[in-house]
Amino acid sequence: MKKLILISSLFLLLPFAAGAATFKGGESYNLAKDQVVEGNLYVGAAGVTLGGTVQGDAIAAGGNLTVTGPVTEDLTLTGGSIVALGDVGDDVRVVGGNITIGGTAGGELLAAGGMINVLRGAVIKEGVTLAGGTVIFDGTTEGDLLVYGEEVQVLGTVKGNIKGEVTRLTLGENAVVGGSLSYSGPNAATIKQGASIAGAVDYTFKARNPHQEKGPELKGLAKFLKGFFLGMMLIKYLSLLLAGALLTLWFTRKSNVLVERTRKNFGLDLLLGFAVMMLAPVAFVMLLLTGVGSLLAALGFALMTALCMIATVYAGVMLGVLARDLVAKKKDAPADWKSALLGVTLLTLLMVIPLIGWLAVAILVMAVFGSLIRLAYDGFWLAR
Repeated sequence: MKKLILISSLFLLLPFAAGAATFKGGESYNLAKDQVVEGNLYVGAAGVTLGGTVQGDAIAAGGNLTVTGPVTEDLTLTGGSIVALGDVGDDVRVVGGNITIGGTAGGELLAAGGMINVLRGAVIKEGVTLAGGTVIFDGTTEGDLLVYGEEVQVLGTVKGNIKGEVTRLTLGENAVVGGSLSYSGPNAATIKQGASIAGAVDYTFKARNPHQEKGPELKGLAKFLKGFFLGMMLIKYLSLLLAGALLTLWFTRKSNVLVERTRKNFGLDLLLGFAVMMLAPVAFVMLLLTGVGSLLAALGFALMTALCMIATVYAGVMLGVLARDLVAKKKDAPADWKSALLGVTLLTLLMVIPLIGWLAVAILVMAVFGSLIRLAYDGFWLAR
């Protein structure tokens, strides 16, 4: 599972585009077969269907994702059920519950999930790395196959080597391995008659963890929770990315005002944000207990939640502005979508660092939250 965590963490290191980008969100998104997106496409929705052409990277997060159209560069997906059948010019990266891969990939394939099925006819020009509960590889890779899983079946063609750690491994009668087979696990592989292995076969016995023997159901739950956590982290990252890009594109002037004001009054806004975050919930709970102000308390909680979400997004934007200023050694970087892309990625990386990272994120969010409160108050006071 360490490999699964390592593979999934690579999804956080997404490339930044210098050219055009399209951001879409909502309950569902459908790119029709005859439609073309020029530049990168970023989508966050419950249901996503990409039947058209994406001339750049395609990055999508949601419940059900289906990709049948071509993507000229990288394809990155995370969700519950994922079907990726379109041709991809470069790498394919997927994290999900149930994953089906087809088509041709010009680069590598990295997939982590509960069930992974690489269909017959799928062609991966470089290496393949798969980590999951049940893994079926029936496609063709011109590189190596690195696999980690419980039930693994290799039915297709691997022109390089197969390496991995598996509980049960089966090579089907039509399996072709151009290199060697090297694996470890509690059971020797089942190699069916007709399977071809050009190189050596190296098996290392590795006993099950005692906890796995005593409670396999706990092991399954742990795997599910790890996969769920990693998937949620990526969904959160993509959601923040999408929100940051949209806010800076739609409210360019106000975004710059907010970031600049937070920078100039960081200490004051931090204290204000901390005070409001600590005291407001107490006040709302008291209103709820009295019964008289239940509606007011509900509205207060809803408003505070919305402001916290906006503050988290703008904390990423501000981090991106500060990083760009640091690199350029001057203070004129705008709060635009490029700052949002850079800053949200840095903020997400901070979120996975225990204690120090969490504290840094909390400080940034509270400072921006305080600035939002002051801006809202100033707007209300001046509009009287």
